[in-house]
Amino acid sequence: MAKRYTVYLKMHVRDMKKESQQIKKLKKQLSEIQTLAKIGSWEWDKKTNKVEWSNMMYILLGYKPNSIEPSYRLALSHVHEDDKYKYVKNLDNIRLINSSYYQINKVVKKDKSVISVVSRGQCVKDLKGEIIRMMGTVQDITKYINSEQNKLAKEVAEESDRLKSAFIANMSHEIRTPLNAILGFSNLLKRDNLSSEKKNKYLDFVESGGKKLLRIISDVVDLSKMDTNHLTLSYETCNLNKLITKLQEEFNLNLKNQKQMVVVQKGLKNNESYIITDQTRLEQILSNLIENSVKYAPNGNILIGYKRSGEMIKFYVKDEGEGIEEKDHESIFGRFKQIENQYSRTNTSTGLGLSIVKELTELMKGKVWVESIKGRGAVFYFTIPYQRANRRMDYIKKEIISIKMDTKEVILIAEDEIINFLYLEALFESYPFKIIHAKNGKEAIQMLEENEAISLILMDIKMPIMNGIEATKEIRKNNKKIPIIALTAYVMDEDKDKMLSAEFNDYLAKPLDEITLINMIKKHQNNK
Repeated sequence: MAKRYTVYLKMHVRDMKKESQQIKKLKKQLSEIQTLAKIGSWEWDKKTNKVEWSNMMYILLGYKPNSIEPSYRLALSHVHEDDKYKYVKNLDNIRLINSSYYQINKVVKKDKSVISVVSRGQCVKDLKGEIIRMMGTVQDITKYINSEQNKLAKEVAEESDRLKSAFIANMSHEIRTPLNAILGFSNLLKRDNLSSEKKNKYLDFVESGGKKLLRIISDVVDLSKMDTNHLTLSYETCNLNKLITKLQEEFNLNLKNQKQMVVVQKGLKNNESYIITDQTRLEQILSNLIENSVKYAPNGNILIGYKRSGEMIKFYVKDEGEGIEEKDHESIFGRFKQIENQYSRTNTSTGLGLSIVKELTELMKGKVWVESIKGRGAVFYFTIPYQRANRRMDYIKKEIISIKMDTKEVILIAEDEIINFLYLEALFESYPFKIIHAKNGKEAIQMLEENEAISLILMDIKMPIMNGIEATKEIRKNNKKIPIIALTAYVMDEDKDKMLSAEFNDYLAKPLDEITLINMIKKHQNNK
């Protein structure tokens, strides 16, 4: 009996040794597989509160295997700050709600290098639902992430380069077209014996080309403001009925195709159509959409209108063009995007108009979209909040206020560009002003000190020796009363803030509009 028991014991020991060897072999294979796949594993036993790491887990965190006591706190210290909150939340969730989690996060190794990993975890519960163990794996996917990011970055960069190249090509075309008209007809105006009719016609072409150039520049400036979050809204009372009627009259006056006509539909009675909004930006949105329809629907009417929809006003611009395919309904609002099909074959825009419409609409807390079926025209919709105005404000007619004086008023013009000064000098020939010219800010200060008759200063900003802001600050040390109007090509909001903080009385952006400039001068004459 004893002999039989001894044989049985020896066989049992032999089997245990085989199992132990097999376990060691499996552990070694598992370790090799983990090393090959860069997968580390961990386990926490609730009963003993002991944490165990595999060799690869140590290596992933930058340690030699078994060189440091593993713990939850140590592991958490290696999770990147950007991902730490989500990591802790996932661990809490598997304890309280779920039984497993999956997360891609960054890990900071002992040497401060950063790797990307996939973290997986799960818990084991008893029959009562109590956790008895938690375990998980961490796999290094840095090469994969970098490869995918590089691939994506390359695709984005290539698409960006393609769009920018197309934009530059279109921009070059857009700029050269009005420049060709400006330079070409300017040369024709030099010819002798031109009839008055031809002169006026050529001058209209030059003016039209200049306005088109200004619109292009304004689009690019607006885009820059949007990129830097410097585009702000200026709220005022706006009469919607008068605004769309004004746009109707302006576009119908300038339409070259007699088959086209802009038609309006008013959604509110006149006394209900006064709202609080940024009138300039609203007009810009509508103008861009109407111009878009004029280009792409040359043989049909364009309907513009609006109606109240709850707390919003919904505007629409409808054309009878060839329509837009459904796949392009969203992409047409992207920057530099133009539809490469028959619909845009006659397109001559920079590809910024609709993207500016979208960003302006969103800035005004609305949205824009298009509804269109290929071959059946398109309807562009956008919304803005309906905030009814408490008071009426009619449009101020853009006309020159009459200026009557017994003696000529002396105006100092500080301007380093001689062509800009010559323009102002020619403009003021029709008005009772005496003009003095300073080529920089320092000269302006000296002339003001030497001539007490100077009653107003038109100050350029960018000048040599001393710029307009520095000169104005110097003048304000001794003279707080004289009106100083900034005339500048700087048009960003922060530039305007600088003008006003330097104690300018007013601000006008170049190119200068004669009526606006003269009215501003008169305003400050009356305020003295």
